[in-house]
Amino acid sequence: MDCEIHVLTQNCDSEQTESAILWEGCNITYFGWKGGETPLVEVLKKGLSGIILAFQYFRNGIKTGKKIAKEWKPDFIFAEWLVPAGLIANRISKKTNIPYTARALGSDVLVLGKKPIFKNIVRFVAKNADDYSVVAGIPAKKINDTREMN
Repeated sequence: MDCEIHVLTQNCDSEQTESAILWEGCNITYFGWKGGETPLVEVLKKGLSGIILAFQYFRNGIKTGKKIAKEWKPDFIFAEWLVPAGLIANRISKKTNIPYTARALGSDVLVLGKKPIFKNIVRFVAKNADDYSVVAGIPAKKINDTREMN
């Protein structure tokens, strides 16, 4: 069985979108944004300018991911973290009808899930994923509770 992977992640070094082949069957695309290496949660602490930067992050990630999905036609989308990757995967999935799965790694549920601005996003991504997995000792009950919250 052949398997191909295309990774989508933010470009920490440039505002430009760049692609590369890591090895045969594994491509990576870095979508450009102005935040560099700054974690998204830190960007949001900058007030209005941070909100605009976060919007650019999501817009560029979704736009680039949608383009990749239309050209590459993957069987599914896998998001490493519920936020921000899961939200980007959700939007790409909705626009392309490609199912997505998200993996909760810990801080996305246990830390961000407690912050008012992210709580509903974490819940939305978990609830709407076609499938999900957990790691880092997150109790399965915690992610199920997150998915079932109204």
